[in-house]
Amino acid sequence: MKKYIGIFLIIMMLIVTSISIGDDTYTSEAVIEDYYPTVIYLDSYIAILNETNVDIWNQTNYPNDNDRSDSYIWGGETLFVNVTVRDDNGASELEGHNVEVFLLPELEPIGSLSFVDFKNIEKTIAYFTGTFSSEFASLQCKHNVSVRISSDFGPFWIYDPLYINPEMSATFSEANINWSHLHVGDMDVEAFNNPYEYNITARCWIVYQEAWYDVSVDTEVSINATDMALLGNPSIVIPLNHIRYSVDGSPDHTPYTPFSLTPVKIGEFVANTPIEFNFTIDVPFIDPGIYRGDINYFVNTI
Repeated sequence: MKKYIGIFLIIMMLIVTSISIGDDTYTSEAVIEDYYPTVIYLDSYIAILNETNVDIWNQTNYPNDNDRSDSYIWGGETLFVNVTVRDDNGASELEGHNVEVFLLPELEPIGSLSFVDFKNIEKTIAYFTGTFSSEFASLQCKHNVSVRISSDFGPFWIYDPLYINPEMSATFSEANINWSHLHVGDMDVEAFNNPYEYNITARCWIVYQEAWYDVSVDTEVSINATDMALLGNPSIVIPLNHIRYSVDGSPDHTPYTPFSLTPVKIGEFVANTPIEFNFTIDVPFIDPGIYRGDINYFVNTI
């Protein structure tokens, strides 16, 4: 009897160790999210091309090696924009981005950039470029150049400030240039209020600050004059070459130059810095009386 029980117990143990409890299946899951594209400003820049497509101001050269002292643009000129974009989702998404250029604070869209090429082997970084010109004909004053990527990311700041069509004006320190108590034969007589100041101003209205901001616009200034005619008898004149001028208020160092009827370039000057002039006159042997003429300034922006 004991032997039978022992066998039975061994068999039961073997059965227990070979029991199957069924199959269970569990789902594995991994969530992979899109990377957001990032605008990289290290390589991005703007440039201003004049009407003959010459690169006249470039952000990468500022402030030393530009033909302009400040980042201003006139209607008819061209803005070049270069922006580097990173998207870790790869080439297909990167090439498909619409990179729009805006002017702040109005968020005024001026157009889109075009994909140019990838900048790395992984094709996760690329650069986009574009040029814009007609958009500036009707705009004015201080703006921030920004971009927005595919309507979802941005606007991202690119450059500030861009001065569009700054407001220009010019003033003279006196109502006129005058000499009094002259006599026939007088020589090298200085004008009564030497030195005079000719001031070219360039400025932009900043909407969000409600204030004017001076812009360093480069100018080229020329000058000419007419004969001074006797009032009541314009056939009697002081010839214009009897009137002379010096520039920058340095009569001891700058030679006095006789006026001519043809405008003569006197130099290049940055707006908002007064230009000083001194004037002298030689009185020929003519009838006494009051003589009047014109001295004209011609200003071209660079």
